[in-house]
Amino acid sequence: MSADIDQLEHEAVAKEKKLKDYERPLFLVCAICGLGPFALPFILRHPRIKWYWKLCMSAGVIVLTWACIVLTRIMIEHLKQQWEMIQRLS
Repeated sequence: MSADIDQLEHEAVAKEKKLKDYERPLFLVCAICGLGPFALPFILRHPRIKWYWKLCMSAGVIVLTWACIVLTRIMIEHLKQQWEMIQRLS
């Protein structure tokens, strides 16, 4: 009984060690947060993520990227308005 448990633990550790650094979950989370859409190849080539999760994560990254672009454009427009107000006051 304990030999079976030891064997299972050994297989789990061996499987975890076979993962490359860029295939670990923490790396994927950091890559998505830091790189945004540039992290999609890491997601799409990950061997243990199922296709539907890859699709969902890709869609999520694309939606978040679009939202960031829209918010950046709004922020730039507000900055332009503020700059014009400052110029009129001077």
